[in-house]
Amino acid sequence: MDITFTTIPPKKIIGLAITTCLEKDSEVTSQLWRNFINRKATIQNQLNQNSLSVKVTDTQFSFKDSKSSYQKLAVVEVFDFYNIEKPLASTTLAGGQYAVFTFKGPVQNFPTVFFKVINDSLP
Repeated sequence: MDITFTTIPPKKIIGLAITTCLEKDSEVTSQLWRNFINRKATIQNQLNQNSLSVKVTDTQFSFKDSKSSYQKLAVVEVFDFYNIEKPLASTTLAGGQYAVFTFKGPVQNFPTVFFKVINDSLP
């Protein structure tokens, strides 16, 4: 798997979000994505057909603590925040340096791949 580190500008995104922790991540991920995919076609002004999985952490978060909470988002990038239907929500992803990789496969295999990226690739 190719992992790149890139600096991106701010991105406008629309999708669904949940608050979870590493301990419960695999339980909630498939449901989040099922809900999101069912609503994706209703999102107007999509920049492309890509779906993004984003984890938003705060300074208290630790990968070593399985109960450390974070916000998990299933989103698409959009041109603008026009006509957003509930329960979809919008936010702007801050610009900065990000680890980027492409995952293809069953959602239940994602946690293993994610932890490999975290353990082997992040500083």
